[in-house]
Amino acid sequence: EGAIVHFCGRREALGMKVQENITAAGGKASYQKADVRIDQDIKALVDGCIKKYGRIDIAFNNAGIESPSNKIADLSAEDWDNVVNTNARGVFLSMKYEIAQMVRQGGGCIVNTASIAGHKAFTYISPYNASKFAIVSLTKAAALEYGEKNIRVNAVSPGWVETPLTDRI
Repeated sequence: EGAIVHFCGRREALGMKVQENITAAGGKASYQKADVRIDQDIKALVDGCIKKYGRIDIAFNNAGIESPSNKIADLSAEDWDNVVNTNARGVFLSMKYEIAQMVRQGGGCIVNTASIAGHKAFTYISPYNASKFAIVSLTKAAALEYGEKNIRVNAVSPGWVETPLTDRI
């Protein structure tokens, strides 16, 4: 639709392939390697976008993973941390730097991917539930805090969609 896309991911080969596919289809895109769990990576991502394009009009925070299906008492702390840090911390860090830039430029729009699991808990995926509830709450708080700065913040909450993630569940 004409948007210039600046995006990140941990898997560099895949990121470069996506960038190539977008440009081959006539779009404009740039990939930057980053891990949404790491503060410095996300600051560098936003700074890289600003250096290359001068502004961020729309941010789409979509990184997300799931844990092995398990009851709460049988989960490892490592599985919990990995999901919550990727899904919830990743959205927090992204919004932290996106919002700062949007305030400087006079506005923008942020869309976060939550999930139906952010509104209704499901068994055996408590880290995913908790992370998506957190995204819903962070989105509402950011919308209230920055609406007067011309920054619109919303979340989408997809239901069950056939993806590699849902295939594993």
